[in-house]
Amino acid sequence: MNANQTRKKDNDLHGDKLGRERPGFMLQRMAIVAARVGICNATLRAETEGADGMSFLPAVPVLPGMLEDDVILLALLPIADATEEELQRATALLPAEEQQRAVRFVRQEPRAEFVWTRLLFRTIAGKLLGCRPQEIAVRIAAGGKPECEGLSFSLSHTRGLVGCAISRNVAVGVDLEREDMTLEVLDIARTAFSEANVRELEASPDDESRMRSFLLLWCEREAVAKCVGRGIAEPAALLGLWKTVDFRTQPLSLPTGFQGSLAYQNDFAMRVRQPGLQGLYSVSALLESA
Repeated sequence: MNANQTRKKDNDLHGDKLGRERPGFMLQRMAIVAARVGICNATLRAETEGADGMSFLPAVPVLPGMLEDDVILLALLPIADATEEELQRATALLPAEEQQRAVRFVRQEPRAEFVWTRLLFRTIAGKLLGCRPQEIAVRIAAGGKPECEGLSFSLSHTRGLVGCAISRNVAVGVDLEREDMTLEVLDIARTAFSEANVRELEASPDDESRMRSFLLLWCEREAVAKCVGRGIAEPAALLGLWKTVDFRTQPLSLPTGFQGSLAYQNDFAMRVRQPGLQGLYSVSALLESA
């Protein structure tokens, strides 16, 4: 693979997930089977509050029992206000291979999302595993799912927000999306969702509620796709055959303007823990803790 092909691959994999620039790519990532079952959302108290009212943790904590066998840890990082200098510092904290991947991004936004997502995961995983963030060996399994020894994890990013879900024993998947009234919701749904899903969206009382309902469906499917570890899901999901795979899904409590979903294997009764009010870290705290 030459340099141009490599650059195109990275931009394709980490660009706009809803296909606003590449509509065909959206269809490849859509269909996956899931089930809607609620799970416990345990939270810890945040200690600082930003100017916009969002509460942040002052540092990435090391807490005994932070990741017990029945816990999924969800961490979020708002990045809309991160500076170029902070992005450069974050990039320098990544291992050489990921620094090289970051440089290959042509556009600033996907490069920033890539860097902050990786640093958020590596910082928290390093605390849990007792090593430096750069020392964590991440491998790509069949189907493109990232893996590391001792943890199961999933990463997601959208414009202005990145996140990761981490577990010790069960496969997890997470997806985040920014609300966007310019989305052609029904056009995408008629191409990618089941007829029942389309009818449900058509019955929405207004455009805003339709967009949010669409994003919840999208996030649910993508979270399960990541949990399963397949980038291209089975056509069965297009017909709405959700309950043939044993996974649970949970809508996430996120800052205003975002939608998200978590998926995990239905083999265990799991608790979801978001450190802080909503699992939010600040860029400055992350850089200090890495």
